[in-house]
Amino acid sequence: MLRNPVEQVDKLPEQNNHAALSKLAMVSHEIFERDRQATIAMLKAQALRYEVAFDRIAQGVCFFDSEQRLILSNRRYAEIYRLQPADVCPGTTLREIAERRFTIGTCPMATNDYLSWCANINSGSEPKTWTAELA
Repeated sequence: MLRNPVEQVDKLPEQNNHAALSKLAMVSHEIFERDRQATIAMLKAQALRYEVAFDRIAQGVCFFDSEQRLILSNRRYAEIYRLQPADVCPGTTLREIAERRFTIGTCPMATNDYLSWCANINSGSEPKTWTAELA
């Protein structure tokens, strides 16, 4: 038996609204999550295409940040200097790479001289291209 039928009737629309809002929120979240996963999959596929293209460049290519830490290099860069993949992981410093190259025999001069030479070449705001001949 209902105590106050008017009070019960008044609550029913509010409860229905909460249930409808709850369902809408759940459906919205599912749609958002599905879209998010699709976007992530698309971006991963696109990144893989760029990675493959970058890795197939015939020249050795590398990018360092302002702290002289490796950001990215391609397979050919490691091959040219006879480096192992572990030698050219992102975050490796230019000094570490130069030291490894000197040990291997693919650095054209002593490590400190090479780093000074690189600093001189990379000074200023003008883009520069340079070539080093290897034995």
